[in-house]
Amino acid sequence: MDLGSCKFLEADVDGAIAAWRHVVASQHDAAAARSMLNLGLLYEHLHHHEQAIGLLTRVAERNLAPYVISGAMASARCQVEMGDGERTMETMARLAQLTMASRPEGAELIEALSGLGDVAEHAGRPDRAARAWRVASFSPASPIQRAASERLVQLLVRQGQSHAALLSVDVGVAGHGTSPTVIDTAELLIRTGEKAAAIELLLTVDGADLDPVDRFRLAAAKLSSGCVTDAIDDLEALLAVDGQVQSRALFSIGGG
Repeated sequence: MDLGSCKFLEADVDGAIAAWRHVVASQHDAAAARSMLNLGLLYEHLHHHEQAIGLLTRVAERNLAPYVISGAMASARCQVEMGDGERTMETMARLAQLTMASRPEGAELIEALSGLGDVAEHAGRPDRAARAWRVASFSPASPIQRAASERLVQLLVRQGQSHAALLSVDVGVAGHGTSPTVIDTAELLIRTGEKAAAIELLLTVDGADLDPVDRFRLAAAKLSSGCVTDAIDDLEALLAVDGQVQSRALFSIGGG
């Protein structure tokens, strides 16, 4: 751990700033980049966003992993706080381009794309958000990939593009075996009145692969969408499960 970090942990903010500034003035690129990042994060925490962005931009210019990714993400957060959506999108887009060129197989790329989607949606650019999340949804399975896939589907459903949402689920979500996320999407389709699309999606889920709680959710979604016979079959299968889930299954069969 560097001296600045030690000072910060001791609640000596002024000492931490002085130590990090000393390292920034040195000729050691990696240490200087780390210290600039720490200073930028500190200024972000103190809500001195312009000062933070100035330091974080210098971190990006050094282009040293892993500091460049963290620096760009922090810079984007500051830009969002300052209400500069367009600038934020460009920051995240440059980060995605950089990671695609230098570390295309790393987790940083999907993180940058997912972040770009979040920022673009916040800035009122659903077109850019959809493009970013769609590319992220094709990445290897991970929590970030699943989140990006779900955000894409939710965006498409809100725009009335339920068919496109189903295609996105088939490729970006169901293709990675994330059935609980598929159920989430079906529930969203039901809430927006797209019951036919929900049924099409629910029938792709194998309940045997789910834990008891998600099996109940699957059955409940089928009931809500009108697939009563399939739902009762699923609920009857839950009778073999002990505890609260069994009680819920019995109640649902009686109510269905």
